[in-house]
Amino acid sequence: MAPGHPLLRMKKIPVETLAAQPMVVLRRRIILNITGYCIKSFRRCAPTLPPKADGINSLITEVGIGTAVAMVSQIFKEAIGKRLCYRPLANTTAAQSVGIARAKNGDVTPPGKNCAPPIRKVA
Repeated sequence: MAPGHPLLRMKKIPVETLAAQPMVVLRRRIILNITGYCIKSFRRCAPTLPPKADGINSLITEVGIGTAVAMVSQIFKEAIGKRLCYRPLANTTAAQSVGIARAKNGDVTPPGKNCAPPIRKVA
């Protein structure tokens, strides 16, 4: 959400409350995982969806100017930081999964070796 959004008064946002807000989502071809999470979360209600964003910058702009809110992953929050405001969802059992893919018998670079343990710990 944008700073100053009325929903920021809540510690957790019920899915039904979020669905009543104008929302922006990324086009399905850009990011499948979060789109599936949104679909599962909103099974019982119909959110107001404006045209879909063509990329992360479009989504950040729409949310930042207060036109819409968005459902994003923890990774998004870590990458974008304090430019936007975040609250966890309530009243949903939908979950997002994270996976690691690498060559089974191939050489793994030192950064690759260092990256896997923290991802496993968070996942």
